Amino acid sequence: MSEYSWTEQVTKWIDKRRDATPELAEEYVHFFRKAFQHTHYPQQAWFGAHSSALSLVVGGIFLAAVVPSGNEKGIWLVVDQNPPNIAGVKYRPVKSTQQSTTPLVWAHTHSFDKVALFNKSVEIWQSYSQASEKIFNSPISTARDKLQIDRGKKRLKDFWHFEESQGSVFK
Repeated sequence: MSEYSWTEQVTKWIDKRRDATPELAEEYVHFFRKAFQHTHYPQQAWFGAHSSALSLVVGGIFLAAVVPSGNEKGIWLVVDQNPPNIAGVKYRPVKSTQQSTTPLVWAHTHSFDKVALFNKSVEIWQSYSQASEKIFNSPISTARDKLQIDRGKKRLKDFWHFEESQGSVFK
């Protein structure tokens, strides 16, 4: 069985996009690395790529995603209420969580090349971390393992390993 290389998957997926550069691909590797590091319950999160998105999901919702075209185009990150104000990032409610005890917010930018806005903000990753735990208060987070497997996604805990003494590390 071959080792799963999530960094290679990110790089190849980004490289297929118009205006992609090696530097931009590395920014997206950094973006997903931060998402993995700050995700609660990696046993319930799934990562992978298909033509319509590069994403980390729980149940039926993105935690972190890149969508290359269409109405949902852009970079998406689920965050807690009252996220940090970052110029160039817009916020809107996550509709599927609004009836939850902990409604959440989308941080979004349409611009494919604005990923560094997320990567540079410590506060947004703290907000994301809180949201990745609170998402389980919403029915949208119900497990959909078969669907994720059918889409070729990999369970986060199966390739990203967390070690208490050294923080998170990856294979």
